[in-house]
Amino acid sequence: LCVWAAAASLAEGATSSGAATAARTTAAAAGSLFVVGAPDVALRGGRFGAVDGELTSTTVLELAGGTIREHRQTPSLHDAIELMVDHTRELAGRITIRVGVGHAMRRDAAQHLLDRLTGTPGIHGITRYEVGPSVGAHTGPGTLGVVYAPA
Repeated sequence: LCVWAAAASLAEGATSSGAATAARTTAAAAGSLFVVGAPDVALRGGRFGAVDGELTSTTVLELAGGTIREHRQTPSLHDAIELMVDHTRELAGRITIRVGVGHAMRRDAAQHLLDRLTGTPGIHGITRYEVGPSVGAHTGPGTLGVVYAPA
């Protein structure tokens, strides 16, 4: 999403400094809802200390303002996906956003999440990506989520 913002600013005639500013601004405004695939790995890594209650593979977490917190416990992955869809659609109803759907070895669930968001008014572009090793080392296989930022 940050690269999209930088590329868009360059296409509009911005300098490289302007593109860097666009990327930083997007990063600061971005948010994410996600579930971790390996809660025990996540807890051992120490990055999820602010999570209240029990961390399970269906606990929907929110990353906003550089802080990870529990958004809501859900009984199933299906319910977690629906919560992510509802939250993202609600946000897209207020502002135009760009969206990324990411996963670590949850291709079918990621496709379902992407399909549920496709065509949502207010979403200006969706990209799908695989969670890389720098994040996956903290969240484990089975991680799934949506990231969003103002378009």
